[in-house]
Amino acid sequence: MSAGTGTTTGMRRGGTGRPGGALLLIAAGLALLGLAPLGWYVLGAVLLGVGAFLLATVRLRGVLRTVIAALLALALVVVLVRIPGLIEDAALDRGRVWQAATPLDRADHPDLDVPVVAEGQYLIPAGPDLSVVDAQTGEEVARPSTGLDDVRQAAFGAGGTYYVTGTDGRTPQAWRVDAGGATKLQDAAAEDHSLVVVGAEDGVAAVRDCPLGTDTLDPLDCTVTGYDVSGRPVWQRTYGVALRFSVLEHPVPRLAYLATEGTLDPVAVDPRNGEVVRTAAGSEGPEDFLGDALPVPEESTTLPEGEAVDVGGLAVTRDGAELTARRGDDVVWTARLAGDVDAGVRAVTAHGELVVSAGARGWGPYRSWRHPGSRQLTVLSMSTGQVLGTPRVASAEVMHPVGGGAVLVLTSDGADGRTQLVR
Repeated sequence: MSAGTGTTTGMRRGGTGRPGGALLLIAAGLALLGLAPLGWYVLGAVLLGVGAFLLATVRLRGVLRTVIAALLALALVVVLVRIPGLIEDAALDRGRVWQAATPLDRADHPDLDVPVVAEGQYLIPAGPDLSVVDAQTGEEVARPSTGLDDVRQAAFGAGGTYYVTGTDGRTPQAWRVDAGGATKLQDAAAEDHSLVVVGAEDGVAAVRDCPLGTDTLDPLDCTVTGYDVSGRPVWQRTYGVALRFSVLEHPVPRLAYLATEGTLDPVAVDPRNGEVVRTAAGSEGPEDFLGDALPVPEESTTLPEGEAVDVGGLAVTRDGAELTARRGDDVVWTARLAGDVDAGVRAVTAHGELVVSAGARGWGPYRSWRHPGSRQLTVLSMSTGQVLGTPRVASAEVMHPVGGGAVLVLTSDGADGRTQLVR
């Protein structure tokens, strides 16, 4: 009896000692679980699992108590480690309407980072073809053949016309593609030259042929040729390259944005005859300079703290997460951004809407590892400031509002591109 009593008492004393240490481990684990850095969170999950194991070995009875306690503790750790990843994935999936892999190697097509949208569609070069995609659904609506072996750049023209440049294996070429087929416009003067369709109006396109340039700000003169609807040259002149404007970020303008020969002074040229119709005044921006010659104007800018920035004709000022839009001295609207305001607040406006990118908000241990570039977007009406949507995305290297509160976002996954529509 005495021996039996001593044994039972010893087990009870051992049991009362072990829960105390287990509870301390559980308390420490719970404290660490509230931290966002992944390492601390995982350590908290492990401490919680060890504490649960020790507590379970005391409370359970039978020869299999150690095995059962270990399985319970392991299950707890696995669940805890998985939960924040599921929460983060759910936040990224919530606003996604569709997602598709861009069918090209982004490393070989660095100029396709901007999803130019016109008439609710955007373009993806697909080898010798051109994939025309409905921006709202992600469905391919047309796939015209271009006459090229490899399409490198594509742009919208007017009335269902597309302009593409690429190669026939070696030499750069420019083509016009429409319902009637593909029409070759020009071969580059040399294999290391670049071709860009800089303007188009009434079926006539102006193609700029430039020699290999440098990274300096020295003027670069190029040959610009106008082609009629049948692809025959109708005029040719020498113009320079104007800075601060990429023709790849817009549908083809109705006026070509070029520079006076031998200078960097911007001029707007009529693609139908090669004549200068407008010269830039002072520091006027390219978008303002071209005005209604841009079929779908888009502006992209940063929003530094306390500085008024011209966004779509409004002076937008950011004070922390608060935005104020003014026209002259009148306040047009105010709005508050979703997400954590950081140094990377960026805004893009198009189609009457403004999308602002800020840091992702809230607890997310896996964010720094799986989605270090995750961003919280706020979509606003340019006329009223009404918040149309607050989707979160894994990254927002390029974003473009397409209307209806939706944003087309291009991200990269290694060399491959990924396109998604969120709202």
